[in-house]
Amino acid sequence: MKDFLAVIHGGPGSSRKMVQHPPVQSISLLLTGCEEEKLTLIPNNAQIMTVENNSVIITCDGFYLISVKGYFQEEVSISLHYRMHQNPISIPLRKDLQADFTTVVSLAYKDKVYLSINSPNTSCEDFRMNGGELYLIQQNPGGFCI
Repeated sequence: MKDFLAVIHGGPGSSRKMVQHPPVQSISLLLTGCEEEKLTLIPNNAQIMTVENNSVIITCDGFYLISVKGYFQEEVSISLHYRMHQNPISIPLRKDLQADFTTVVSLAYKDKVYLSINSPNTSCEDFRMNGGELYLIQQNPGGFCI
């Protein structure tokens, strides 16, 4: 965490206080399969952000760059969900069954980011993919954060 010196003005005898800012929120995840209609998210290394029920939990407000890359063995529909009561973003597949998608969205405390998948020919339990990655990187730290 970065520290900076803030002057707290409260009249005569202003005090100085060290204030800590949380690190830039980011996470790198492997996409490995399907579970309950969501792509399975496995963290690459030690991460700042957490994953619960194959969803990335947002604890800091801000704009986030979201990148999805995947290699699929069949035609699938992938949707990026990031806010309750908000329509998900459809992620296009190229003709070679690859997804290579990047966007920036505004996320807030308690939002959950996950990828849903639908295959017309295969159940979630039987779904296979050749690998993939999901990245979230906060673009403007300093807002509300728990």
